[in-house]
Amino acid sequence: MRLFVALPPPKNWCETLQSETFPLHHHFTALDPRWRTRDYWHITLAFIGQTDTQALPSIIAALEEAASVSQQAQLDAKAIKPFPSNRPNVIALIIENHDTLTELAGRVQGNLSNQGIPQQKRTYKPHMTLARIHHKNNNGSTVGPFRLKLETTIAEKMVLYNSVHTKEGSRYDELASFKLAR
Repeated sequence: MRLFVALPPPKNWCETLQSETFPLHHHFTALDPRWRTRDYWHITLAFIGQTDTQALPSIIAALEEAASVSQQAQLDAKAIKPFPSNRPNVIALIIENHDTLTELAGRVQGNLSNQGIPQQKRTYKPHMTLARIHHKNNNGSTVGPFRLKLETTIAEKMVLYNSVHTKEGSRYDELASFKLAR
């Protein structure tokens, strides 16, 4: 299994993004992006990676504990842009005002680390990938952000996903969900 923990995208955000499909795609045409469908949208909290099924109970326990003491996270976003800024390889919806979300990601990663599951040491930058950029040598800084107004919403749960590779590509299967406590 190839696992990760994420927030599912808010339904109202998905509807707004789908209504903006044409102007959004047109804005980033120069980057030759490979757009992802709504089924692939999520806000990653932690990447677990290739995992033996025997580790699943301890992973679920770690996530249950993190959810039981974590606040529901407020989600704000106003721009879509190439990400990361120094060498973009995706076009992403950038999450703003993310202190609670960063705290949740830290708690999830800490609990997983306590279970012996190594975590990446990079700074958490919450975003939702909408497209992949074909050529990493594209200079994303030449394309400015696409501004939009999304309604502020609350993330009430996090999900443990399994990324399954098939002949048609990958798909994300939900293995478990965890309601955020407060």
